[in-house]
Amino acid sequence: MCLAYTAYLCSWWGLLTWLPQYLVEARHFDLQGTSGNVALAYIISGVGILAGGRLVDKSSHKSMIAIIALLVVALSTLGVTLVPSAFLAVIFMILAVGVNEFVYPAIWSILQILFPDKMIAAASGILSGVSNLLSALSPVIMGWLIQISGSYALGLLFLVLMSMLGAISCMLLYRKGY
Repeated sequence: MCLAYTAYLCSWWGLLTWLPQYLVEARHFDLQGTSGNVALAYIISGVGILAGGRLVDKSSHKSMIAIIALLVVALSTLGVTLVPSAFLAVIFMILAVGVNEFVYPAIWSILQILFPDKMIAAASGILSGVSNLLSALSPVIMGWLIQISGSYALGLLFLVLMSMLGAISCMLLYRKGY
């Protein structure tokens, strides 16, 4: 579960910290146009978290929502890297940010089912602390990968890998009935 939440946060911080620079440098957007795309990504993430929360509340297998969301995030982030069109890259990026938010309510809901009442606060603290600490490194790792490769592709592929690992970890939760 910690790996899935770390994957979610890596995509959140990775995409939103590198989004403006990626759009300007790799996709040749002007800075003013980039700010509108970043604002749209934040709006879509708000819609995503609300829609994800409703879906998670209705689901008996909450981990399946996280699995699907993380796979969509991985594929969308890969799309950002591979499509030649700047417009499609923005669409994939916004899709990745929005669908990524479906993971958040799924993980926190699973945590409340998985742990007894007396341990929820401690489990929440550990999950949040470890995942935030690890994911805080994602923009740095992405920057390093971009620097050594000279391309944004390797940095974005790091996010694809993290989303895939998160989906795999959720598959283990699914096998246990969560």
